Amino acid sequence: MKPLKKISFTALFVLGIFSTLFFIGCTSRHNCQDVVCGNGGVCGKDASGSIICTCPSGYGGDQCQTALRNEFLGNWSQKEDITVTPHIPNFAISIVTTADVADVLIKRYYYYTDVPFKAHVVDGVTLYIPPQPIVEGTIEGNLYRDGHRIKAEYNITDSTGYRHSVSAIWE
Repeated sequence: MKPLKKISFTALFVLGIFSTLFFIGCTSRHNCQDVVCGNGGVCGKDASGSIICTCPSGYGGDQCQTALRNEFLGNWSQKEDITVTPHIPNFAISIVTTADVADVLIKRYYYYTDVPFKAHVVDGVTLYIPPQPIVEGTIEGNLYRDGHRIKAEYNITDSTGYRHSVSAIWE
């Protein structure tokens, strides 16, 4: 009778350990019960079965905790000559928030416009400037965050239809 008790106790002990590990594994690592995605993010699984947060436009990070536009905000001074003809002097820009976390306004864009224009946050390193009017034409292009710099590659189409390809760097 003693061996039967020992076997029963061992079996119950092993079953208890297995059940505990299975329960912990299923509830915490394999579903969204313990994951909080911020800013309206949605918890789910990726193709490999890992738990991820799918973030709304304008947010990033493991749990959608980062407003991606924050990487671009501030005052930026131009560090290299702008590549456009006719040549224009270096100028500073200011990037500020809008009501929409996925957008920013670019201000003080010397020569081209004194009216701020909108750019859309694509990810933590890219802003897209959709086509929009500026002084005597339109602007469209991208700004890229590169460490402590912002690189710009965009096109200015003037009122005659001539397209100027422009690149610049601000720090």
